[in-house]
Amino acid sequence: MIKTEMESMPTELDEISRKIMQLEIEETALSKEKDEISKQRLADIQKEKAELKTKFDAMKAKWENEKAAIGKVQKLREEIEQTNAQIEQAERSYDLNKVAELRYGKLPELQKELQKEEEISEKSKEDGLLRNKVTDEEIAKIVKEGKIDQSVIEEFRKKNFGDTLGHACENIKTLNKKIYDNIRKIN
Repeated sequence: MIKTEMESMPTELDEISRKIMQLEIEETALSKEKDEISKQRLADIQKEKAELKTKFDAMKAKWENEKAAIGKVQKLREEIEQTNAQIEQAERSYDLNKVAELRYGKLPELQKELQKEEEISEKSKEDGLLRNKVTDEEIAKIVKEGKIDQSVIEEFRKKNFGDTLGHACENIKTLNKKIYDNIRKIN
């Protein structure tokens, strides 16, 4: 659900875009009319369309900024995971200089930058168009619809998986495996 929200236009923006399109169609039709009522309606439509376009442009810029911020957080999390993998590989090959360089140089730097970006993201999230966490209400809705067994959700939470987008891929794989295992037990 969140990934879809990230990739597609938010509902508020889509509604404004549709309204603008509707006004443009009406404007085209009224531009051919010659009577005063039609001319007045045309002026009203043009004014409303201009206001909506301004609002749309502002909201779209905000949405794109939020997407970029969330993308930056995701990229940093991926870099941290890659750095941890490099540390493990260097430890196995007993390359202690590389381990020290990564563990005490690069990794803390990335973690600090991630924390800073997450704080910025949290501050802008309150009135934002996008989210980067799955809500309890969304989980409850999926469970209520019978799409996932409640025990799977509880086990998922007990393992303390993160619910942020950075961990979404891992979470989805794990959850899908659990669901698949439950289906196999039933059959």
